[in-house]
Order: sequence, then structure tokens, then C-alpha cells
Amino acid sequence: MTVVVYDKIYSDQIYKITSLFLINIIYSYNCNLYLLMFMYIGGLYTSLNYWKSPKYDYNRLLDICWISITIIIHYSYCNLIKNQSNYLFYHIFLILAIIFYFSGRIYRFIYNDQKIATKCHIISHLFFHIAHIILYYGLNKLIK
Repeated sequence: MTVVVYDKIYSDQIYKITSLFLINIIYSYNCNLYLLMFMYIGGLYTSLNYWKSPKYDYNRLLDICWISITIIIHYSYCNLIKNQSNYLFYHIFLILAIIFYFSGRIYRFIYNDQKIATKCHIISHLFFHIAHIILYYGLNKLIK
């Protein structure tokens, strides 16, 4: 039997917040950033697939790997941003997202507090999405 990572009440909250991927997909498409859009489409698929029933299985590994690669590919584009404030805010939101992500992991796996861990995970999603929208905005200025 596979062990469930989060109780249903908490995994449903993260499952719903995953729909925010659609905003980044649409905005990256509008900015003609098709590779980044493809990465977000893959992230939407793997996250929805995992969070519908989060267990320690291959879906979890696939989601973590895909999202990690997506973040790395997005980060590889950040040096193309010419506007200093976009570059700065991108990094601020990215750092906040990472801090909240690992805070959530600490609350989940060390303190076993799923409620706070879920809130941290949701906040990290929000900060990652904002950081990537800032990235798209900065890159869109280069394209136009």
C-alpha cells in the first residue's frame, strides 16, 4: 500500500491552486515564449495528476522533477531581462517562493503540521507564478 503524503482536505486545496498555471500558460503564449509555455503545460499536467491523490509514487517523482526543470529553464532566461527592476523583482519573488516551499516542507515533515505546510505550499505557488509573470513581462519587452 502506498502512503498518502497529505490528507484529502489539504491536497484538495493545493489541487485547486494548481489551476493558476493557466494564467502563466496564457501569458507566456501572449509573449511568444513557447518553450516556457510548454514547460507550464507539462507542470499543470504533472501537478494535477499528482495532487488528485498525493502518494509516494512515480507521480510525485515526476511532478517534482518536471517542476524543478521548469524552474531551472525559467531561471536560465532571467539574464535576458534588461530592466533592472524587473530583474530584481523576479529574484525577490523567486527567493520568497523557495523560502515558503522549504518552510512548508519543514512544517510537513519535521513538525507534521499539514495545515501550515499547505498554506506555505500555496503561498510558494503564488510567488512562483508572480515571479514568472515578471519574467515574461521583462522578456516581452525584448521581443516587441
